[in-house]
Amino acid sequence: MVVGLFMFPILWSMPLAMLTAEMSCMIPESGGHVLWVYRAFGPFWAFVNSCFAFACAVLDNAMYPALFVDYLSTLIYEGKNAISYGWSVVLKVLLILIVTALNILGVNIVGMYRFIPIPNFTICQQSQLQSKWIMI
Repeated sequence: MVVGLFMFPILWSMPLAMLTAEMSCMIPESGGHVLWVYRAFGPFWAFVNSCFAFACAVLDNAMYPALFVDYLSTLIYEGKNAISYGWSVVLKVLLILIVTALNILGVNIVGMYRFIPIPNFTICQQSQLQSKWIMI
């Protein structure tokens, strides 16, 4: 398990970062992967790629409010999912509204608050950490 945590950035993230850097330098225009696919395969496949990317982003981002409420419930009630369905919906909608407001306010304010969850999650999970994860 620990070996996988160290190998994942090398085998997946590093080649993806290098590919993105190379393509961005080669085609210095806004558009990202949709523009790259358009230039390589034409307008139809660029459209298909953009539709798949949009669907992936919608489905991926839809799970974060649910994960937030589930983690919050585990943190507050120590493993028992005690937050009712009504309150979980309220919390999910509230989280979506907060994130939407931050995005509407602009990139600068989002950049100021991007690292806030990382220390909070790290501190909260220290008590949940089991010793067998530390052993190699």
